[in-house]
Amino acid sequence: MKSVFVFLCFLTVLSVSQATFSKLATSVASEKVNVEKSMQSGTPLLYMVNNSHLVPAKSKLLEVDVTNKKFRVVTDQLNGMSDSVSGSALCGDNFFSVITDAPISFGLVKVNVVTGAVDYLDSKDFLFHKIECDPKGDNNTFIGTASQFTQPPTFSVQRYDATKQTATQIGVFPHTSWPGWDSIFTFDFESNKVMAAFAVLYGGLPRGSQLYEMDLTSGMVSGPTNFDGYHEQPVQSIFASGKDQFLGTFIDQEQGLVSLCKFDKSGNSVSHSDCKTAQGLRTMGLPYPVCNNNVLYTLTQPIDVPGNVQGLYATDINGFTVQKVIEIDGFLPYNFVGAMACRGGL
Repeated sequence: MKSVFVFLCFLTVLSVSQATFSKLATSVASEKVNVEKSMQSGTPLLYMVNNSHLVPAKSKLLEVDVTNKKFRVVTDQLNGMSDSVSGSALCGDNFFSVITDAPISFGLVKVNVVTGAVDYLDSKDFLFHKIECDPKGDNNTFIGTASQFTQPPTFSVQRYDATKQTATQIGVFPHTSWPGWDSIFTFDFESNKVMAAFAVLYGGLPRGSQLYEMDLTSGMVSGPTNFDGYHEQPVQSIFASGKDQFLGTFIDQEQGLVSLCKFDKSGNSVSHSDCKTAQGLRTMGLPYPVCNNNVLYTLTQPIDVPGNVQGLYATDINGFTVQKVIEIDGFLPYNFVGAMACRGGL
């Protein structure tokens, strides 16, 4: 009789386990279908790290459907002590983000956006700034600009393998000044280059910028090439958009104003034209994604008090227009978003 009871208990546990597994499998399959539908429809999905700014607490990774203005919680188990306010990328189903617990530590986090599984990765002694999926690798590799805490800091481009948790150097930039903006880097994989708009400091303040370019195969660096207005305003962000042309922003730090401009590097200096005020690009140097529809999505960064209201803006790279999409406050669980990556938007 006892053996019969044990057998029945085993069948009950097996039945519950199978039901739980079936529910999980159905949920995963459903998320895959949703992602595939989004990619086919051209609707971009943005992956945002949503921080409560409370300690102790957890942060969330959200999948945001921009067109339909709705979101899904991918995971609510991100370590709230580690800020994700730097580079991020979505490679296949893997979301990568740079994390820092300044000034104590830094590293990387990987989240599978279908299952919600979270893995923390060792970035060795590299603090990554701008990262992009490796066009020559799989969904576990990315290429990123990174710094090491030498004096002055050493900036390089590394190919990172998340499976092995190793970094392989592609090239090193000359020692130069950096005001703390991760958005001065942009990858142009069609030209096989990464560009960097390093600031020129006067009296400890950024007053102008110089452009460097690195070949992603040889690691060879060209430059510096001065931006016009060399002794005036620094370039805070750049976005590759053509062979010799690209978009970027000047920042007037005294006035707190951001200008979106068209840049051309075909001459002896980097010229700019068609500048216009674009406060939606006041990102405080955070790097943001250009989706497949050639739309740049940015989040304005709060001033003075962390957690102040943020807005999500869309900049059409081709049309050179900026428009507000969503007010974060009242839409997402918490009213502060740091790192952000993109999928789709064809």
